[in-house]
Amino acid sequence: LEDVDITGQAGDHEFNDGGVAGLLGAIGGSETQARVENTSVTGTIEADGGDFNAAGVVAVTSGSMGANGAQLDNRNVFRGEVDAKGVNQVGGLMGRTTYSTNLNTGYVPANITGDTSVGGLVGHSSSIESNFDVMYFTGNLSADNKFGGVVGEVGQEDDGFTSSVYWNQNFTEDGVGDNSVGADIDDISGLETDHMQGSSAETDHMTELEWEHTWA
Repeated sequence: LEDVDITGQAGDHEFNDGGVAGLLGAIGGSETQARVENTSVTGTIEADGGDFNAAGVVAVTSGSMGANGAQLDNRNVFRGEVDAKGVNQVGGLMGRTTYSTNLNTGYVPANITGDTSVGGLVGHSSSIESNFDVMYFTGNLSADNKFGGVVGEVGQEDDGFTSSVYWNQNFTEDGVGDNSVGADIDDISGLETDHMQGSSAETDHMTELEWEHTWA
């Protein structure tokens, strides 16, 4: 799925509420990843308390051992609100990643509300190695447990979060809510609001983003 612009309201299912997809992944042992590229979602995602997995773009990726999960690439954006009070695994781009999911190039200027494992970009990262780069979150985050501006809960010590991942530290102090698995999260950067605006964002503070080709 690519080059899609979605506006409106979605959600209110028993599980897996997402602006583009509730469940996304490879089919039947395929080695080809399901892909979402250059997609913009604007609006409100609603989910009821007691549910799992809600996000602005994809609620959860699915796969199996030997099959790749999914890839979100080439500027995926969510603007608006994820209203998921009482819901676990809630994120701006993705609620839960599984089986070698890759998130590359996306941003979330939005407000995110959930219960446990709530992140500005990803709610709960995979228990099978996944990678995250060239992304940022700026907005309000509200949750009860395990919440962070980048990811609420890291699920695998080999999950990769690169130096091109940023969040607004004025709104959410910590980038990661729970990293009990011991993943390397030292490279992600929390910035103040004025460092994420204007020309200085490109030249001084968010230099790892692909400004010339993606963000201009």
